Amino acid sequence: MTPGTGGKSAVHRGRRHSEDDEARLLRTVLPVRSGPATSGPATTAGNGRVLAPAIEALVCVRTADTTDPEQFAAYLRTELAVAEVWRVAADIDAVVRLSCASLADLNAVVARMRHRGGAAHTVTYLVLPSGGDSR
Repeated sequence: MTPGTGGKSAVHRGRRHSEDDEARLLRTVLPVRSGPATSGPATTAGNGRVLAPAIEALVCVRTADTTDPEQFAAYLRTELAVAEVWRVAADIDAVVRLSCASLADLNAVVARMRHRGGAAHTVTYLVLPSGGDSR
């Protein structure tokens, strides 16, 4: 068993990682980029102020057995809608926070994550604004 992996062994779906590999992969994936992210043109208020994207989502991702974690991380760096990524030790490989202008944009980003990024399975959760949010 590998310490700190919630009881998982170092062999995960046919891929063998050492402790050093895991630490290196965490540094590779986090952070993807800093600053706000949008997947399309920014929405502006009447006063010209740029508003936050309309849709925020958390996507739980399990990559395909053939997808190298570095390949997936490199793909995420090219996707403008990706705001944050957390690599997790669970039955999924990563949680990705997306910021999109619309549900159609969100759907397109998740589809690309599967087709180009190497995700085998995704589950998407929309993030609802808090009561004190001014959006």
